[in-house]
Amino acid sequence: MKLSPQTGRKHQLRIHCAQFLQTPILGDVKYGPIGQGHTLTTLGYHVGTLFLHMHKLTIPVSNEDQPSPLIVEAPLPKHFLHILNHHFGDLNKSPHIKQFLSPD
Repeated sequence: MKLSPQTGRKHQLRIHCAQFLQTPILGDVKYGPIGQGHTLTTLGYHVGTLFLHMHKLTIPVSNEDQPSPLIVEAPLPKHFLHILNHHFGDLNKSPHIKQFLSPD
């Protein structure tokens, strides 16, 4: 799921996903379903490993030297890749996932 918050904190994303979208974030022990911790430990993760990742952050800059916004991007972390590969196979074949992978 791709979320595009304009402001806020991860806590707000967690609540919106769980309560309003009825799709809690994997690993969210506070707002997620009871028992998901067992699934994560079976896959080798600690209970509380939150599968929430900020892929891109755009910071508006009001500076003469930097007229365009500062954009910071990060590839998916290894624990994301592991669980996605486990459930969906080769991620490089999916154009929807490939954009979030490291270029190397």
